[in-house]
Amino acid sequence: MYYAYYEDGAFYRASGEQIANIDAIPFEPKDASVVYTSNPVEGRSWVADIGQDSQGNPVILYTRSPDESNHQYWYARYTDSGWEDHKICDSGPWFPQTPEGQVEREPHYFGGMSIHPDNPNVVYLSRQVDGVFEVERWETGDLGAGWSSKPITEASILDQVRPYVPRGLKADEDEVVLWMENEKYIHYTDYKTSVKYAILK
Repeated sequence: MYYAYYEDGAFYRASGEQIANIDAIPFEPKDASVVYTSNPVEGRSWVADIGQDSQGNPVILYTRSPDESNHQYWYARYTDSGWEDHKICDSGPWFPQTPEGQVEREPHYFGGMSIHPDNPNVVYLSRQVDGVFEVERWETGDLGAGWSSKPITEASILDQVRPYVPRGLKADEDEVVLWMENEKYIHYTDYKTSVKYAILK
């Protein structure tokens, strides 16, 4: 998994070192900042969301999948010392409801994660609890090394997935999170879902 950003006609690594200007593209992915290298033990990665801190440093949410039955949630944050990369929690398997006797077409459709756009210490995520996906709010005070959490949904009958914090809200407004409640989700072409929300005072 690589990171680069574009600004004023050029591409840069997380450190601010220039990779290439717009006239010199394309550049190789290896020329960007390496966040995580997939391997057979820890599994492949999938980016869930990206944000930045008050200094403009990137914050990335992504999964590692050692196997299809458990997608791990990870939090990578760039500092002057390089990447701080920490596991948040295990999330469980995919959330699509695989028809009996069929092979799941989207085994990497994890429950979902979203960074609070105005507070990179806050992450909303969906993970499997007692066989059902629930939405939770997680917060760190040490760049992802330690976390506290509280439930947004509890004891659900239907899966609650893909939480998202809207951009553009004012800093003094209540915190809002939206997510999908799945009555049925076989595939993105075959589903029956509702959009739910919560307002945190």
